[in-house]
Amino acid sequence: MKTTLVKQALTGDNHDLDHRHSWCAMCERTFSEAEWKRGAGRCPGEGCKAPHSLRVSWKAVRKEHPEYPDHPESNAVYPFEYYSL
Repeated sequence: MKTTLVKQALTGDNHDLDHRHSWCAMCERTFSEAEWKRGAGRCPGEGCKAPHSLRVSWKAVRKEHPEYPDHPESNAVYPFEYYSL
């Protein structure tokens, strides 16, 4: 669930952070480690300036969405859809 990933990001529980790609919980796009570093403490996505604290490991996203690729395309949107009952 997206709220779980956001809580993980906000609490700093990203010990398994995959430094090759990370997902932004605000704009739902993925970026490489180099792109995040160029973002100067913010999401590197155009129009999104979410803080690094909303960065979530791609590994954590894939646990909830195994249909997503092992290696995401940079700057691609990967929606984190969930349903409420």
